[in-house]
Amino acid sequence: MGELPPATSLNDLLSQLMSISEQSLDDHTQQRKQQLQNHRMKNALFEVLCEIKEKTALSIRGGQEEAPEDPQLMRLDNMLVAEGVAGPDNRGPIQSDTSGGDQADYRQKLTQIRLVYSEELRKYEEVHFSLFNFEF
Repeated sequence: MGELPPATSLNDLLSQLMSISEQSLDDHTQQRKQQLQNHRMKNALFEVLCEIKEKTALSIRGGQEEAPEDPQLMRLDNMLVAEGVAGPDNRGPIQSDTSGGDQADYRQKLTQIRLVYSEELRKYEEVHFSLFNFEF
């Protein structure tokens, strides 16, 4: 095949790209193309390349289409962290409060929420890790 001169402008590059599809292949290149078409692993290679293309497209789109978080969820997250239900302090001891009745009820409910939260988090982690812990 003849070598094309380097493109100096966008129009040159486009015209070279258009002319490539019209060029005929020499015998050696045609033979290599035929070998590739008949190779026993062609379908597997095609599937892997399609998966890579899909994952790449998803990761590119994922970064662009991320919606801002819901303000209510952000407030809830902040409240759970502030109360020690979620976050780095959620596994620490629960402080008891001996002040008034309303405060005690609040602390009791908060203790129940902590227990439910930690149990659900434990279940989630078990499922998550069991899905990704497999042997080769």
